[in-house]
Amino acid sequence: MQREKKIEASDFAGIYKDIAEVIGVDATLLLHEYLKGQQITFPKKLYSKEYIIKQIAEPEKGGSNIKSIASKYGYTERRLRQLLKENSKLKIGEV
Repeated sequence: MQREKKIEASDFAGIYKDIAEVIGVDATLLLHEYLKGQQITFPKKLYSKEYIIKQIAEPEKGGSNIKSIASKYGYTERRLRQLLKENSKLKIGEV
């Protein structure tokens, strides 16, 4: 009876090796099980616009200003101001 060798990140092919090094072998196996055959791209922006707007609109919670929020989430200050302006127009239109 042959004992099964424990799978390590180095046992995976290509990008799966990199993924396993970041999230672990078990998570990589799970990811493969659910998404095998799919082509996936990861956008640079991780958070939704709604989340970012909340971060800007509630600075007292995080104690951050637009400049630090822009830096933290990879936006420009100008874009954050645009999002705030768009959001305020939506809220006015909803009423």
